[in-house]
Amino acid sequence: MSASIQPPHILIAYSSQYGQTKKICYRIADWIRDRGLRASVYEVHVLSSISLRDYNGVLIGTPVYLGKTNRKLQRWVAQNQKALALLKTGLFTVSLNAGSQDPKAPLANQQILSEFQKASKWQAGMTAAFIGALHYREYNPIIRFFLKRISKAEGGPIDTSQDHELTRWQDVESFTFKYLSQFSN
Repeated sequence: MSASIQPPHILIAYSSQYGQTKKICYRIADWIRDRGLRASVYEVHVLSSISLRDYNGVLIGTPVYLGKTNRKLQRWVAQNQKALALLKTGLFTVSLNAGSQDPKAPLANQQILSEFQKASKWQAGMTAAFIGALHYREYNPIIRFFLKRISKAEGGPIDTSQDHELTRWQDVESFTFKYLSQFSN
């Protein structure tokens, strides 16, 4: 009796403060499953119970707030950097800066990705920075005020009575399919 060959299994590990990084991770998981591969999505607080031996690849998503990524996720990556080095990996950030028209924004996004990798002593196989969302209704008044000013300066939405999805899903999809191309034989 021969054992059945399982399709590759990809872990999607993330942190999310207001939910956009989580939403992106679950959309990526859907695209992975649509291609016949397996995907499991876990938030940072449950990752310590996950064995990387069960996976062929790992995608890591972290939001960026005030120029910083999630420290708990960074520590988990550092603790597992040797195992991650043996897998097909990708790292992405989610921030408003990823959608900035400022010509310096791409360099700033790349710097944040580099700092995450340097701090965790790990090098992702591929990286990306995605624009997130404005969750005005969830922000406290001070954060709402500052984000509205930033959004206005960028020509973005300033109606604080509603949330605004800004994620460019075609960019996320392109990143996902490029990542998945590593599993084609």
